[in-house]
Amino acid sequence: MIDPSTPHPFAKFVANLARVWSGARDDPYPTITGTIAITLRTMARAGSVEEAQTMAHDIWASRDRGGLPAAA
Repeated sequence: MIDPSTPHPFAKFVANLARVWSGARDDPYPTITGTIAITLRTMARAGSVEEAQTMAHDIWASRDRGGLPAAA
């Protein structure tokens, strides 16, 4: 039987993600912008790694900090 008073295993992760998303906490590693940059470069949306990193930073900086996007 599941004890409802026991926090879900991902509760801490989700709470931390919400703090990073809102800007209340910095991402301790460049994981978010790095992942965006890799994706942009892989999709050929950026001509160089440097351009991809700049674009990724701009995308992250312009996000809607009001809340996490709804899951698809």
